[in-house]
Amino acid sequence: MKNMPEQKEKGVWDKYKVALIAAVIVLDILLAAIFLTGNDKDNEPAEKNQPQEVQPTVTIEIPAQLVQTPQTPAAPPSNISNINPNDGYPSGQYKIGSDIPAGEYLAIGQGYIELNREPTGLGALIFNDNFVNYHYVEGRDGEYLRTQGNIKLYPVTADTKIEVDINNIEQGYYKVGRDIPEGEYKMALESGGYFAIYGNAHDKNILTNGFTNEAVTRYVKLADGQYFQLKKGTAAQVK
Repeated sequence: MKNMPEQKEKGVWDKYKVALIAAVIVLDILLAAIFLTGNDKDNEPAEKNQPQEVQPTVTIEIPAQLVQTPQTPAAPPSNISNINPNDGYPSGQYKIGSDIPAGEYLAIGQGYIELNREPTGLGALIFNDNFVNYHYVEGRDGEYLRTQGNIKLYPVTADTKIEVDINNIEQGYYKVGRDIPEGEYKMALESGGYFAIYGNAHDKNILTNGFTNEAVTRYVKLADGQYFQLKKGTAAQVK
């Protein structure tokens, strides 16, 4: 009978341990629930009224298209004979044989001229050039002739002629025997000056040419049927 209090105390202690273990388990469950709830909140989308980060706007500025001032195509100067102003073609691209007849043309004005075997000219360029005043070109059926700038094209006839002062020939493109007589000429070239002698007006078969980086004088001999081109300089027939 003396051992009865000890057994009673032991039973009470066992019940206390069970209650303590149960409390720890409940606490663990509560902490786990709080942790999971916190993570779910982190994954929730932001409310509509909540301020959001504004992404910077990238602006690409596109320059306005260059406005080109319309130019009146060059009219034939009074020093060119047998040119009908109504027969001139303004700057553009033409298919020879379809848009304009095949043959020789005189381009008058200032700008760019190009002759191609294909519309785009990629790998089919016959010639191209920048010129001032005059430029002859022969277009053949199926080729493409393009001019750009203040230029007008005029068909050339047997009587077409550029009247020039053979003592002061300005930069341009001339046919020897028609516009200027054959013979020897002395050129006064400026810095950047250029001259060339061609065998024809189609592919501009260069017989001779020259370029200078300084002001110089040069001599050249021209024969009938050739084409003489002069840039940044003047020429005078040697007597």
